[in-house]
Amino acid sequence: MANELIKVGSKDIMAYLRGDHESVEVPRPYENVTLLVNTYLSRFAGGLTERACKAEENEEKLTLRCVQGDAERRDIVAVSFSDGTELGYIPPSDTPMVFRLLSAGKMLYATIPAIESRGGHPKVKLAVFMQD
Repeated sequence: MANELIKVGSKDIMAYLRGDHESVEVPRPYENVTLLVNTYLSRFAGGLTERACKAEENEEKLTLRCVQGDAERRDIVAVSFSDGTELGYIPPSDTPMVFRLLSAGKMLYATIPAIESRGGHPKVKLAVFMQD
């Protein structure tokens, strides 16, 4: 019984506590993941196409961050990789909902389900999830 609690999947929690593993995802009871919106990335940083393709293949979780605007500029939500490299922004049509949830302290993340090529330019599809 004790060994079942110490191992999660193929990873060892005790090894994580000693610093031997990078991370261990422990499932929480009653945890829900909800798809909030499917959209396209706005102002995509074109030089990151190859990295975005790798994120799509690995189903990497992207970080969402609120950027407070002033009287002349709107509030925006930046989408970035786990290392902080900014990939683009949530489009203005979906920004108010995502911005309010992030400001309220909800745990949101995004993934890249597909990358399309339109007119020679990549168009990155984005799925935004809420982990509750």
